Amino acid sequence: MQTLEKHDLIMALQRCSTEELNDAQYVPAILRESDSDGLLVNVNHHLGLSFRALLNHHHVPEIGLNIDDPTDSVFTDDRHAAHTLTTHLLGLGYTRICYVGVGLNPNTDHYSRRDRLRGFHDAMNAAALHTESILVPNPAVVRLTDQVDELLASAAPPEAWLSYSTHEAEMLQAHFLNHGIRLGRAPRSPRLSTAPKTRQCALRA
Repeated sequence: MQTLEKHDLIMALQRCSTEELNDAQYVPAILRESDSDGLLVNVNHHLGLSFRALLNHHHVPEIGLNIDDPTDSVFTDDRHAAHTLTTHLLGLGYTRICYVGVGLNPNTDHYSRRDRLRGFHDAMNAAALHTESILVPNPAVVRLTDQVDELLASAAPPEAWLSYSTHEAEMLQAHFLNHGIRLGRAPRSPRLSTAPKTRQCALRA
């Protein structure tokens, strides 16, 4: 913002829902009422073809933020981040790691949901270890906790849990506490981490 002010420029902001962005009839006010020189488009979900066609129709230069386009975009390497975090947990001696995240739908989901899971699989496969994952439609909490309970009751329960986001991490933490799993006790008990952050762990049981 300071850079804009130095050049006597302003930035206009508008938020749009996923449904609006994927509606072929929707035209954001920033395109209808503004004479902007360009757009920074920050996307938290899948960007539909209709919105891309709309930008092309208005001939508006745009840079995508958080969009995995090969050109005119800036985004994080979620696959590498998840690989790095999984490798970190493996380096701590945890070999039974379970990935927990939302279901994958290439037509609606953000690229990070696909790439974080791939990064986890990359690291586990490189270590020749079995990959365990729980993928559920958001927000199917009941189904998630049911699958978590099945793994906890198995002969070889996970030693560590890797979650797509803090949302799943918080659900897991609450579920563990409801099961009486106390935090910060046993040194070889389940750990919870959140991709793509590379901190050691968010929860220690």
